[in-house]
Amino acid sequence: MSDTMLACVRKGVDQLAMEQIPIPTIQEPTDVILKVRLAAICGTDVHFLELPIPDITMGHEVVGEIDELGDKVEGYQKGDRVVMSCMLACGKCAACLQGEPSACIGPGGKVQHGLLMHGCQAEYVRVPHAPNSICKIPDSLTDEQAILAGDIFSTGMGVLERVPMRTGDTIAIFALGPLGLCTVKAARALGAGKVIGVDPDPLRRETAEKMGANVTIDPGEGDPVAKIMGETDGFGVDISVEAVGLAENLQAAFKSARIGGAISSLGVYGFATQELPIPLQTGTPVPDAFYHRKFLTTLCPSGHFRLKRLLDLMEYGKLDFSPLWTNSFPLEKTIEGYETFRDHSKKAIKIGIKP
Repeated sequence: MSDTMLACVRKGVDQLAMEQIPIPTIQEPTDVILKVRLAAICGTDVHFLELPIPDITMGHEVVGEIDELGDKVEGYQKGDRVVMSCMLACGKCAACLQGEPSACIGPGGKVQHGLLMHGCQAEYVRVPHAPNSICKIPDSLTDEQAILAGDIFSTGMGVLERVPMRTGDTIAIFALGPLGLCTVKAARALGAGKVIGVDPDPLRRETAEKMGANVTIDPGEGDPVAKIMGETDGFGVDISVEAVGLAENLQAAFKSARIGGAISSLGVYGFATQELPIPLQTGTPVPDAFYHRKFLTTLCPSGHFRLKRLLDLMEYGKLDFSPLWTNSFPLEKTIEGYETFRDHSKKAIKIGIKP
């Protein structure tokens, strides 16, 4: 067996290369090495391309088969098919012990942004803190279903759970990319009432309707806030979700939320953004877009038991995510996958990568 593997490696700002790099090995007794079955391209990966950071192997979403286990990884064996949380959890820090594994600060207590995994767009990947960060996949679920539990479906659920959402709540979702579409599906799974999606792309609006949205709005055809108010008898929605990381969407989300409601954001706002303006009023003498509302942000909820619950929901709730998957590329064509993802004329939504 060769000691190198093919991987998609970041080589600088907006530069990717397919390279032969060393196959990862066990470094800690809680590590596993996965042979990758399916990886995916995420909008966060594109943000990593924009950062002036050291070279990394790309990708933080993966389904794989266990190829090697550390001595302290129990309950698994070689060949098990597992999914990994994109946010790792050490299981020992203050955040993990208080039930916030996605906010893991690491065993040394120094990390303030969670432990985001990378390295999955390759033939093999090392998963640190594996006992807290992976879960076996039921035979009835496909790789394409299971991989969503590790990132975007978990995030879509979390952006509503943190409010928390109540049965029958009216939800507006600004931006219907993969995260927004998973939020549509999450709203349905959690028992939402009316679900409204906002996006300029007709394919994404159509996909949102297939995944459970009742109303979709094209912001190019008029003020979406006014249309949302029309859909809610002038009151606004219970929860307004910003799902991509655009300041103008966040402002619209504030203006769309009812008094006593919530604005919940899962967007990554770009690393050049220093300030996010929040609207105070919508043409009235009082600040009616600001007071007595919750504003929350959300990292991807993670960990073994989070994965187990979402896999159970997928299996027994018969959730259909097939409309999300528009493209698949072999590993050697990962760069072409990125080009397709970033070219809006290609109409890609979720892209799979298969070694």
